[in-house]
Amino acid sequence: MARWTVTVDGTHLFTFEERHCEHCSVREFKDKTTGIVYRREYYHSVLEAKLVLFGGVVVSIATEFIENESAEVSKQDCELKAFYRMAAKLKKNFPRLPICLGLDSLYAAGPVFELCKRYGWHYIIRFKGGSIKSVAEEFHALKHMEPEQMIEKQGQTYRYVLKVPYQAYELNIVEFIQRDLPHPFVFITDLSVTRRNCIHTNSVLRTELV
Repeated sequence: MARWTVTVDGTHLFTFEERHCEHCSVREFKDKTTGIVYRREYYHSVLEAKLVLFGGVVVSIATEFIENESAEVSKQDCELKAFYRMAAKLKKNFPRLPICLGLDSLYAAGPVFELCKRYGWHYIIRFKGGSIKSVAEEFHALKHMEPEQMIEKQGQTYRYVLKVPYQAYELNIVEFIQRDLPHPFVFITDLSVTRRNCIHTNSVLRTELV
């Protein structure tokens, strides 16, 4: 079954030295020694969902502003909260669209996996070790133990490990290493990963998520 790639990412819009409106997000800068706030920064940002088409064409299909309800909120709005609001709108507006979400490492979390399962979506998420420590440890322990799941081609190395357990989920993990790049790129997905599709999947992901 064909799936449509939808990438989701936050975009910074404006920054102000003083409060612009009651919906501003606030970032505080503190002295490392005393902990005293020496500057506040007020800003606005937005979350965008973009449909990735052939030929590099990208079309925005949903927008969710990241903003506080008022200046007195105890907990600020954030990208993750905006994502859940946006996901509900995407499902309502495109109920039958077979979506595969392309997400950055912020979204490597159980509630996101569960939402995708509930909506019938798939996901490919950029993965960093600090996102889910137990999964990272399992991957690095297993990736050299299955040589048939390693591909070397023109200075590039691809490795993948299948069905790494995390809570109620089984995650497939793909790693890409290139000699002239400073660090590897790792992705987690619930899609099937094989030697046949591993290289193509990495190429698409590095283009869309990095």
